[in-house]
Amino acid sequence: MSSLSKNLERMPSPEKKIERRDSRRIHKIEQPPAVERPIQSWTMLDSQTQPSDHRPFVAEKQQIKEIKSILSEDINKIFFNLSETQKQKIRFEGEIVAKQISGLLNQLKVQVKKIADLIRCWLILIPGINKFFLEQETKIKTGKILMLAEKRKQIK
Repeated sequence: MSSLSKNLERMPSPEKKIERRDSRRIHKIEQPPAVERPIQSWTMLDSQTQPSDHRPFVAEKQQIKEIKSILSEDINKIFFNLSETQKQKIRFEGEIVAKQISGLLNQLKVQVKKIADLIRCWLILIPGINKFFLEQETKIKTGKILMLAEKRKQIK
């Protein structure tokens, strides 16, 4: 090894503490982390968060609520025959799936296959579900969600 590489190994990294020895004491000095520059100024951030900008958030909540209602259609009879833990698990996963589908619908290009896969994975959680019923419900629910997305685009 050359003397340069040996010296580089001995040098402390910026995150490590540096020890300096004075005559009798050892002082430990921590180097401050690198300061990142803010992308926007504070005034721009404050001007962007006005109460009038909360409409997209309300519209997204409404969209999630409509997606949940579409997902829960035609499985009410099956759902009420389940135990409480199974109901909670399916309800919780349904909320997550609805949020994910809402995110996919808000993208520029709607990805139908991903929406169908999310619905299928959610329906599989229901115990004792018939695979033909699973495929049929997946197609129906995906179609209804796509019609919902089309209506929303026409309104905008």
